Amino acid sequence: MAKKRKTTKTTDRPNPKTARVIDDALKGKGLSGPMTWEEAKAEILS
Repeated sequence: MAKKRKTTKTTDRPNPKTARVIDDALKGKGLSGPMTWEEAKAEILS
């Protein structure tokens, strides 16, 4: 069974409370749109 690609929707996040913080961090870097949780985390930390 193929692994479902996760997007940055709040329901897919490990901790829903951080969803808004992460969205703001991505917007601050000029990024948005579908990406995996790992990709989003890497972008914020880079």
